[in-house]
Amino acid sequence: MFIDLYATYHITRPYLKDERYKTGSFLLCPVWYGMKVMRNNTSKWYVSTEELAPEEAPDDNYPEYCTGWLYILNPKTAARLVEAATTNKFLWIDDAWVTGYLVKKLGIKHINIMEWFEMRMEKILLLKSAQNPDIYHRDWIAGPMNRNLEISTALETQARWCYQHKCKNNIYTNVTGQNLDEINKITNTLLREIIH
Repeated sequence: MFIDLYATYHITRPYLKDERYKTGSFLLCPVWYGMKVMRNNTSKWYVSTEELAPEEAPDDNYPEYCTGWLYILNPKTAARLVEAATTNKFLWIDDAWVTGYLVKKLGIKHINIMEWFEMRMEKILLLKSAQNPDIYHRDWIAGPMNRNLEISTALETQARWCYQHKCKNNIYTNVTGQNLDEINKITNTLLREIIH
């Protein structure tokens, strides 16, 4: 997993003054919705009705929860989750348990950053490497790298450069698809065609 810590730093700064941050209800992550509980006992993710009763998972769905690949919280939120873990039923599907059931119990609302998360390595590689201060490109803060140290190192170098030079993208500028100039729209469209 590659995480662009420079972009992460940039997008999290505004939350330091947010009430959720101050009160220990801060959880920033890509969110899964409507994920099914695996009841098939041949599945790696099988969960029995003894482990999770049907009434704890209406329609055999987990509550919304964070992907296990990336979530950001502050120390106060982490402390609340640790405390809740000591008094609530354990579930070995840790992402669903911690960022689903415990978060729900505490009344914390996820701040969904799925827009900055890409699951296809090729797509994040192409667009991360194309980042520059002059032409708008879509960017992400995280994506899988199949444990490839060389690719992750190259992306970290590009991410640092982009942070220092304020690349023109959805993270460092307020530019969106609706207000791009015509040249940038064409470039963005061509890149989307290449990676689909």
